[in-house]
Amino acid sequence: MFKKVLLIIAFTWVVIYAQTPLSGAVENLRLTADKGPYIIENNLHVKVNNQVIIEKGCILLFKSFTGIVVDGSLIVEGTLKDPVVFTTVNDSSYNSKSTVFANPFDWNGILINEIANNVKLVNFVLAYSVYGVRSMKEGLTITNGSFKNNGQFHFTVNDNIKPVADGIPYSYGKGKHSDVHNRGTANIGKLAFVCMASGLICGAGSASSGIILSNYRNSYSKINDIEKLRHNEKIIKVSFAGTITLGTAAAILLPAALVIQKKKNTEDQKNVQFLPVYKEGPGIIAQLLF
Repeated sequence: MFKKVLLIIAFTWVVIYAQTPLSGAVENLRLTADKGPYIIENNLHVKVNNQVIIEKGCILLFKSFTGIVVDGSLIVEGTLKDPVVFTTVNDSSYNSKSTVFANPFDWNGILINEIANNVKLVNFVLAYSVYGVRSMKEGLTITNGSFKNNGQFHFTVNDNIKPVADGIPYSYGKGKHSDVHNRGTANIGKLAFVCMASGLICGAGSASSGIILSNYRNSYSKINDIEKLRHNEKIIKVSFAGTITLGTAAAILLPAALVIQKKKNTEDQKNVQFLPVYKEGPGIIAQLLF
């Protein structure tokens, strides 16, 4: 009985620490979480007219100078609960055997060549690479990709750097929350900024006109010269009109800026609610142990 228990424990320990080496040119292939984590020892090359599907919860750990080169199709099927993880073999969050700290530039990243066919990456984490996802074609889709601690860039298309924030899930392509959506909310933010800046300038102008108006009105009764009185009257009228006009503009622009900014925040919040929250932690292996 004692030997059976030891065998069960040993088998469980092997399953927990099971690692599948993977490298080189591959044809049609489906990766599943139960066989992971996958250790990429040399470049993983998705060949032309072939497809690699990576299912939810898969963890791919890359050694130095390795990555994925896509000439065929790459489909990543992560979920909000179980994202697909692309990271360095040194990442102790997902590899408890690691004795080296993870750093940017630890592995190459995912290179999508112009001849690639269908590329769709959904719900994934990509960390500690050189260039993250580097695509030489426009036609790809990223949904809820979380890029963290990459060396040069997180995501580029035809060498154009996309505005991806570290650790903030990002979408690109034809999906609901695409790069077009991101540009739209950015434009709303610019409009809010312009309204706020204009409102502040108008407010400052109204205050200055008010000061001028006050000074000239106070000195008006002390002037005996007719020409000076007429001159003061003109300045008083102009400064009064400026005070009212600029003050009204400020009263319109400043609340408008707040309303527009609130709209942007609402749109951003909708986007964030659609996106997963990846928490830092010991990773799947350590969670099984503890």
